Amino acid sequence: ANGEIITGSNQENASFPVGLCAERVLLASASSVFPRVPVDVIAISYKGEGHASDHPISPCGICRQSLQEFESRLGHPIKMILGGMTGVVYVIDSAKLLLPLAFTSEELR
Repeated sequence: ANGEIITGSNQENASFPVGLCAERVLLASASSVFPRVPVDVIAISYKGEGHASDHPISPCGICRQSLQEFESRLGHPIKMILGGMTGVVYVIDSAKLLLPLAFTSEELR
């Protein structure tokens, strides 16, 4: 929401599943550098090994939960642009749309 561009990339680890997806790396970086500043848009793409990706990729379940909680915490939807290196692109107006039955902090009260 402040016009800054922040990037994230997958952080792989030989001790699977302790790696981090790019979406969570981005959210952690944004939150660290700009606390309490909402993220307006996140573009999610990938390049396959040895070939250009030709279809959209969507966040995994853990990332969907993280995106939804980030939205809720800051009270601001995150628009998502999902695509490959070529081909169709999906634009989704809020992470909540990818996780309609989300577990939220409300369930912990």
